Amino acid sequence: KGKEQLYRDVVERHMLRQREGLERTIAAAPPELKAQLNAISDWLVEQAPVDMLRMVRSDAVQISAEYTDELIEQVNQSMMQPIIGVIRAAQERGEVRPLVPEMVAGMLLAVINWAVYFDSTNRFAVPGKLMMRQVIGVMLHGIIQQHT
Repeated sequence: KGKEQLYRDVVERHMLRQREGLERTIAAAPPELKAQLNAISDWLVEQAPVDMLRMVRSDAVQISAEYTDELIEQVNQSMMQPIIGVIRAAQERGEVRPLVPEMVAGMLLAVINWAVYFDSTNRFAVPGKLMMRQVIGVMLHGIIQQHT
């Protein structure tokens, strides 16, 4: 097998594991946005997900343009779509205002990669899962102190 095929095999297995894990995690969580986002972020922090977009950019010189497009679609199907489905379902339940689900899913994945990085380097005294709880709180409620 050539290098690209070996790379394809490794990435395909990883993406299948990510999708199956996300789907199981979402199915096991209560059908409520905060609970599902917390479950997703917990699972992904435990997996220490690979920053697939960085990988595509850095490895793009080593793989064909056609496979780069395939790889981006694998990331979309395996990691983005399960989260997009959670956002859309929350919109249908009236939990979330109209917004672009793809943006929220991308934001969540980007911040999870950030949290995993800081967790792995011990730059903060706060573990990645707790950081993500706070990030999800900010996503859902903003940062402005609510006065009653």
